[in-house]
Amino acid sequence: MEFVPSKKDLNMKNTVPHLMGFFLILLSSVALLMMAGGGWSPWDLPILHMSLVLLGASIILAGFSHRRTALFLSIMVIALQFILGFQGLHPLPLPLLAAYSVSLILLIRRHYHAGQILAYTTGIMAYALVMTHLTGVVEVVEALRVDPIISAELFMAAVGLLGLYPQRGVIEPLFSGMMGGYTARVLLATMLTAITVTGVLILRGRDQLPFPAEIFLLSLTVALIIVTITFTAYRLNTVDHERLMNEKRLRRTRRFFRDVVENLEEAVAVIDEDGNPLHLNRAMKKLGIDCRSIHDRFMDARAPSHIRSLKAGDRDFTGWYIPLDEGAIISLTDITDLMRAQEELERNIMEKDALLRELHHRVKNNLQIILSLINLQMRSAGEDAREALIRTSTRVQTLAAIHESVYGLGSLAEVKMHECIMRISENLRSVFDALDVEFHIDARHTFNVETAMPLALIVNELVSNSIQHAFPQGRGTVKVEISRMNSEYCLRVMDDGVGFSGEKRMGLQLALNLARQIEGDLRILLREDGGGTEVTVPFRELHYRRRL
Repeated sequence: MEFVPSKKDLNMKNTVPHLMGFFLILLSSVALLMMAGGGWSPWDLPILHMSLVLLGASIILAGFSHRRTALFLSIMVIALQFILGFQGLHPLPLPLLAAYSVSLILLIRRHYHAGQILAYTTGIMAYALVMTHLTGVVEVVEALRVDPIISAELFMAAVGLLGLYPQRGVIEPLFSGMMGGYTARVLLATMLTAITVTGVLILRGRDQLPFPAEIFLLSLTVALIIVTITFTAYRLNTVDHERLMNEKRLRRTRRFFRDVVENLEEAVAVIDEDGNPLHLNRAMKKLGIDCRSIHDRFMDARAPSHIRSLKAGDRDFTGWYIPLDEGAIISLTDITDLMRAQEELERNIMEKDALLRELHHRVKNNLQIILSLINLQMRSAGEDAREALIRTSTRVQTLAAIHESVYGLGSLAEVKMHECIMRISENLRSVFDALDVEFHIDARHTFNVETAMPLALIVNELVSNSIQHAFPQGRGTVKVEISRMNSEYCLRVMDDGVGFSGEKRMGLQLALNLARQIEGDLRILLREDGGGTEVTVPFRELHYRRRL
C-alpha cells in the first residue's frame, strides 16, 4: 500500500541537515566569541569549536549540493583533530568528530551505505554521552565526562548527516512513500521519545525505586517491544485488509470490463509493443484480422490515430489505434451497412437531381414555346395589345431566367440573384431597345426558389417601368441593389429619370402584390430635385412549404 507523505513531512526531511548545521555553527560561534572576549566559557579549546563550526558549514553546503566545498571543509576538520590529538585533549570528542568528517566524505563521494552506517554508529555514541548528563551517570563514570553542550552538538551532527540523503543508502526504507516507511518513522520517534523520557526518570529516581533501575529499564524495553509488535501487527493487518479489498475490487472491475468488452459490437484488440495480441474480444476473433499489420502502420503514433478504412473479407471497417505505454488498443467498427446506405442515398440523390434538372429544362423549354407564341401574336396585334403582350413576354422571360439559373448554375435549391438580374436586365434592354440605358447591379445574395421567383418578377416590373417611362430621351442609369439588415433584406431600384408621375399602372400593382407574397411592402421615394425615382421593397426570405 502506498502512503503519500505530506508537504510538511517532505519539508522536514529537506530542512533537517540545514537546521542541525545552523545550530552547530551558532553554539560553537557563541563559545568562540565568549573566549575571545575573555568571558566565562565551559569549553577551553577554541580549535574544537572551530572544528564544530567547519563541520556544521560542511553539512549545510552538502545539503545545498556544494559537494567540493563541503569535501574541503571535512578534510580540514580531520586535520584539526590530528592537531588536537597531540595536545592531550579528552580523547572521546576527537574520534567522533573525525568519524563524522569521514562519514560526510563518504556521503559526498556517493558511498551512502558506508557513510550512513558510520554516522549512525557515531550518533549512538553521541546519544549515550547526552544521556549520561540527563541521567546523572556522568558523575559516576569518569571516562564519560564530556561537556554536555559538546555532547548535544555531536548528537546534532549525527542527525544532520543522516538527514542529508534520506532517499539513498540504508535509511532509504524509513523515508519511502510506502506505508512501511511511514510506520517506521512513527515508531522510531515514539520509541526514542519514550525511552529517553522514561530512562531519564528511572535513572534519576533509582534511589527511590523498590527494584534496581536495570530491572525497570529491562521491563520498559520489553513493554516497548510488545507495544511496537502490537502496533506493527495492527498496521500490517490494516494493510492486508485493504490489499484484500483492493484485490476484490480489482477482480470485480476486471470482470465488469471483460464482460463489457466481450459483448461490444465493435472489434477490440489489446496488443503489446511488438503488435502481438494480448486480448481479443469475440468480435475481433471472428474477423481474424492480423493486428501486426495495423500496428506496423501506426507504431510511431503518439496520440490516438484514426483508421479511416480497413477491408476484412467483404466487410468494411473504420476505427482507432490508441497507443499505450506498452502496446496499444485497436478498435474497429463495421461500417459496411452504412457505406451501402450512403451509396444508395447518393444514387437516389443523383436520380432526383437529374429529374429536377430535366424538370427545370422542360419548364424552360415550355416557357420558350410560350414566348414564341406571344411573339407570333404580336405581329397581328394592335398598338395597345402589342404593348400588353410585350410586358407579358418580359414576365415570361423572367420566369425562364429563374429556371435557367437553377438549371445552369448547378444548384437546385438556391438562385444567385446577381446573375438572374443580369439576365433580366439584358432581356429588357433588348425588348425595349434601350441600348443607351446603363445598369448597375449589386445583389450578392442567394435565395431559394420560393423567394427568388416573386423577387425577380418585382425587379422585372420596376426596371421595365424605369426603361419605359423615366427616360424620354432613351438615355439614363438604373441601379438595382439588394442589401441585408439583420434578418430582413431590402430591394432598391433607382433611376435618374424624370421622376414618378403618380400614375398607378398595372406593373406597380403587380409588384405590390408580389412584395406582399414575400412579407414585404413597396415604397416609392421621390427626390426633392425631381431627378429620378427610388423604389424600396423590404422583404423576408420565405421558407419552403411542403406541398400535399
